[in-house]
Order: sequence, then structure tokens, then C-alpha cells
Amino acid sequence: MTRILDQIDPARATEGWRKALLGGEAQRKHNKDANPREAAALLIHYAIDRVDALGDVARSLRREYPKRSTPSAKMLEPIVWPESFDDALVTGKPSNAVPREA
Repeated sequence: MTRILDQIDPARATEGWRKALLGGEAQRKHNKDANPREAAALLIHYAIDRVDALGDVARSLRREYPKRSTPSAKMLEPIVWPESFDDALVTGKPSNAVPREA
């Protein structure tokens, strides 16, 4: 996550994360399952302990919007994959291959 946060411009994050936290126009541009507020809250959660300008942005937004900038417990659950991608059975043919007629 650090590598992702390193690429974020603090000035643009201030504006974008604030808009996402407040909803409005940003919400209408996404599909019904998208939740820009949760995404911004998650980014704030991971950026808040940084000792740079992005950390300052995260702390400022947390002070300004304490409830909206806190991600839900579900968003903080670790992602558990059923099995490693490396352990997947390799068949030697792509899964979208069309069987040939003899």
C-alpha cells in the first residue's frame, strides 16, 4: 500500500478525498456497487500515520470528518484467497480454448 500512497499527489487527494467523503456528484458517476466514501476512508486510514504531506491531508480530513473518514470494519478485514494462484492446476491449454473436432 505504501507504493500506491507514494504516487498520490497530496493537493489532488485533498480535493478528491473530500468530495468522495461528502458524496454528491462523485457517487452518481459510479455504478450502484461502488462506494467512493469507503474508498477514500480506506486511503485515509492507511495514510494517516505517514510523516509527509499526504499524512497531513489524511489527519486533516479525519479531524474534519471523523465518522465519514473512518472505514467500516468490513473494509478492514484481510482478503483471504481460497488458494494461491501458483498452486492452480495447469492444463496446458487456455480456459477459453474451443475444443477441436477430430
